[in-house]
Amino acid sequence: MPKNAIIYARYSTDLQNEETIDAQISACRDYADRQGWMVEQVFSDKAVTGTSFKSRPGIQNLLRRVKQGGVDIVLCTATDRLSRDSEHSHHIYKTLTHHRIELHTSQSGKVNSLEFGLRATIAQDFIAQTAAKTHDGMKHVVKQGRIAAGLSYGYKVKSLYDAKGDRIPGHREIVPEQAEIVLRIFNDYANGKSPQKIAAELNEEGVPGPRGALWRDTAIRGHGSRGTGILNNELYLGRIVWNRQSFSKDPETEKRQARLNGNDQWITSEVPELKIVPVSLWNRVKAKQREVKDIHQRTLTNPLNRSHRPSYLLSGLLECAECGGPYAIMAKDRYGCTNHKKKLGCSNRRTVLRSHIEERVLAAFPESLFELTNLDELRRNFIANIEAANKAKNKERTALEKQLSDTERQINNVAMAIANGAAFETLTTTLATLEAVRNTIRNTLSNLPEINSGQVSSLPLLSPSMLKITLQALCDRETIYGSDKFREPFFQMARSLVQKVIVAPSEGKGVDLTIHGRLATILAALEAWREEESRLWQLYRQDFLQKREAGAFQTVDDRIRFMERVNAELESKKRSFERFQVSVVAGAGFEPATFRL
Repeated sequence: MPKNAIIYARYSTDLQNEETIDAQISACRDYADRQGWMVEQVFSDKAVTGTSFKSRPGIQNLLRRVKQGGVDIVLCTATDRLSRDSEHSHHIYKTLTHHRIELHTSQSGKVNSLEFGLRATIAQDFIAQTAAKTHDGMKHVVKQGRIAAGLSYGYKVKSLYDAKGDRIPGHREIVPEQAEIVLRIFNDYANGKSPQKIAAELNEEGVPGPRGALWRDTAIRGHGSRGTGILNNELYLGRIVWNRQSFSKDPETEKRQARLNGNDQWITSEVPELKIVPVSLWNRVKAKQREVKDIHQRTLTNPLNRSHRPSYLLSGLLECAECGGPYAIMAKDRYGCTNHKKKLGCSNRRTVLRSHIEERVLAAFPESLFELTNLDELRRNFIANIEAANKAKNKERTALEKQLSDTERQINNVAMAIANGAAFETLTTTLATLEAVRNTIRNTLSNLPEINSGQVSSLPLLSPSMLKITLQALCDRETIYGSDKFREPFFQMARSLVQKVIVAPSEGKGVDLTIHGRLATILAALEAWREEESRLWQLYRQDFLQKREAGAFQTVDDRIRFMERVNAELESKKRSFERFQVSVVAGAGFEPATFRL
C-alpha cells in the first residue's frame, strides 16, 4: 500500500513568489513520484518569514492535518522551509515524531533527529548573521552621510552613479512642494493647532499625504523619544539620526516590539543640503510638545501604568464595519468611528452609547458558561492573569529603578567634572536637566501601586450568580470603573473571550454587532446545541410513539424507564457541550468564529 505524503513549501519575499513556491512543490512531487508515494495535500506560506510560527497559516494547517491521522510523510525541499527558529523547528519535529510521521527533503532524503537539530541551529544562525551584516552595512552608509533606509516625506531618491556606472543608494533630494507642506505643519503646530486639526485641513484641501494616502494625525505627531512622525524627524534639520531604537520579536505574540537604544548607540551625520526647517522653528515645536506633555502628565497620577490598562470593557476591541478603523470614545461617552471623525474617507457617522454596547455584549454571555462545573477553570485563569500582571509590574519597577540609578550616576559624574574645573555653564545646564529627569523617575516610582503578594491566595470563591452579576456591573462606572482591584480580573476574563466586535449601522436606528473570538465560538455552538436538542426530542418522540404502538409499554414503570433513559442521554450530551465551553474559555486551539448579535 503506497504511503500518504503531504508537501510544505514556503517563500519569504514577494519577488517571484508564485514561481518559487511552484518550483518547491514541483521538486517535492518529483521526489514523491520516485518513491512511489501518493501526495495527498499541499500546504504553503507565501511572503512569510521562517522565524515566525503562529502567524503562518500554512504550517498551522499542516500540523492540524497531521493530528487528524492518515499521514505517513511530510516532504519539503529543505528543513529551513519548515522554520528558521530552532525552538519552532524542534516543536514541529517532535509533533511529527509523536504521530509517527517521517520527515523527508527532496535535497537529502529522510531526515533523522541529529541532522534535523544541526540544520535547525544553522538556519537560525544564518538569520542572526544576516541581521548583523545588514546592521553593519547600514551603519557604514549613515557614517558616509547617506540614508540607510526609508523615504521621508519631503524628499525623493537622488540618482548618483559611481565610476563604474552603478547607482549609489542612500542619496536624497528635497521635493519643493512637499517641503512647503512640512514647513506649514511645523508652523501650524507651533502656533497652537493640534495634529488632528492639521491633518483634517490638509485632507479637506486635497493635499496628498505620505505615499499618496490621506493624512493622519499620528503621522504628524509620531513618537518624540523614538524620533518618529514629521514633528520629530531630525532630517528636516539637516541631520541623519540612525539606530535610535531596535526591534525584538515577542516569543509569545510574535509581534515586533520597539526598544529605545542608549544615546551612545545612535549614529548621526550632518547633511545640511537636506535641511528644510529652521532651528528657531524646530525649537518652538519642541517647546510646544513639552508644554502639551506637561499638561497631559498633570491629568494622570500614573500615566506609565495607566497606558497599559484598557479604560473600558471594550476599549480597543471595536471596529468599524465600513472602513475597518477603530471605534473609540467620542463626546458624551459614546463610541464612534475615528476615521469618520478625522475625515479619512469613512461615511459611517453612527455612534452608540458605551453602556448600551457593553450591555449587549455582556448579555450574550450564556448562563451555562457560569455553571459550577466551569468555575474552577475560570478561577485558574483569573489567578494566572493576576500573576502575569504582578510580573509586569515588577518589570516596570525594576526598569525604573535601573533608570534612576543610571541618572544618579550621570549626575555624580557631572558634579565631579564641575568640581574639577570643567565648563561651568554648559555642565550646570546638563546637571539641571538630569536632576529634573531624576525627580520625574522618583515621582513615577512613588506612584507605582504596591504589589500585593497575597492577592492570588485571597481571590474569593465565586458562585454562578455572583459572577454573572459582577460581569453585568462592569457597565456601572461608579462601582467597577473606579476600582482597579475589582475591575481587572473580570476585564481580563471577559476580554479574553472577545477578539473584536464589528460595529455596523442598522437599517433604521442603532447599530448591528458581530462578535469575533471564543465567545462567538461558544454562542455558535450553543445555537447548534439548541437545534440538536430539538432534533433529538423529535427522534425520541417518534421512538416513543413507535414503541407504544408495538406494545412495548406494558406498565407505568416501562414508560418511566424510557423517559429516564432519554433524560440521561440528553444530560450526557449537554455535559459534553459544557465541557467544550470550558475548553474554549481555558485555552487556545479553536478557530476564531463570528456571531451576529
